[in-house]
Amino acid sequence: VDLVYLYSDHYIDAREPIAIETDFFTVTRMDSWGMSTWFMCASEAADKLMTLKSSMIRLKAEVVDDINEFLAVSAEQYGVKLGGERGNLTLTSMDGAVRIEYKNSDTITFNEQIQVAKQLIDDYLDELTKDSNPELRTIVSAAFRLRQGRIDVKSVLKLREYNISDDRWKKAMDIIDDAKQIVSTKKCLRLYVRNKLTGEMENQPFDLSTL
Repeated sequence: VDLVYLYSDHYIDAREPIAIETDFFTVTRMDSWGMSTWFMCASEAADKLMTLKSSMIRLKAEVVDDINEFLAVSAEQYGVKLGGERGNLTLTSMDGAVRIEYKNSDTITFNEQIQVAKQLIDDYLDELTKDSNPELRTIVSAAFRLRQGRIDVKSVLKLREYNISDDRWKKAMDIIDDAKQIVSTKKCLRLYVRNKLTGEMENQPFDLSTL
């Protein structure tokens, strides 16, 4: 027996047949195998989130356009390209209570040369005794481990922080630098507001998962 019948964002419980409007609900089914329960959402719940996403995209575009216009006017008036070659810029309110960071964020991947770097690192590690620097072995293995079919770029680049004098290691680090490829660049906005109690500038997240 189905205890719940679905009608868009309404549900009717067979035991208490009164239509109730909701975005989230459970569906329970009882049969000879026992009772099964599903956690459900109405399409209207997704519509609300998609509307919010669209609003945030429009707002970001408006703010980016305003900043770019400001940069263009500043360059014309003062003959200076603000933000340098990367176009990164920090804008602060007069009282210092608000700060907006405008940055270019690159999505980086590696070309096929990364396999050459990996082989050189493996050759160096193979010559080490088993008891020599086991932590480094673990770190390298983790850095090159595929995650969803891709190498973690940040973990691999972090290997360059190790001061190792071996020529193969140094050459591998150079190859890692050469193997980097920027596949896309997006404009990023970060808002910081000063906490009145602590005086610290606090990042104001726009990611729903952090709110």
